[in-house]
Amino acid sequence: MKIPKIKNLSKLIPPVKKAEAFETGSKTPRNLIDEGVTQKLIEFESDKKYISYCNQKIRRNYENPEEKVQADSFLRLIIIYKYPAFWKGN
Repeated sequence: MKIPKIKNLSKLIPPVKKAEAFETGSKTPRNLIDEGVTQKLIEFESDKKYISYCNQKIRRNYENPEEKVQADSFLRLIIIYKYPAFWKGN
């Protein structure tokens, strides 16, 4: 079976929306970090090299770009989507 070519594929694919972090008004990534510190979900060492997740008792290198994404995702789930901050794992 031969698949027909589509000449103008861009009409069939919807445009990509902006990242939700920038659609939530005041909840930009920087404000999420500040709110997380205020709610004692996370804390930083004085030089902001390490971040600690208070409910998990985990300390990680915040200079790692992947950790910034991890912190943003963690705080977004709790602050914006209202996931429980303290849950019991399996």
